[in-house]
Amino acid sequence: MVRHLAFRGFVSRTRGKRGSEIRLLSLTPAGLDLFERLHPAILAVRDQVMASLSERERETLQDLLARVINANELKASRRFS
Repeated sequence: MVRHLAFRGFVSRTRGKRGSEIRLLSLTPAGLDLFERLHPAILAVRDQVMASLSERERETLQDLLARVINANELKASRRFS
């Protein structure tokens, strides 16, 4: 995905100071423009999808989803190490 975003000119990749395997990602001006245009629509859809949940249920769902994402990122980083 990052390769595709870089190819489209939305992010730039630079090497980190600690080693060649670490990459820093930054939004390019085009990427920032795209983010600023899409972010309000993304928030509106999120609110619409979660409208039937209470605030507490939303927080619980977001916490659970974050745990799933973090666990999968950890697995992926181990696989590519």
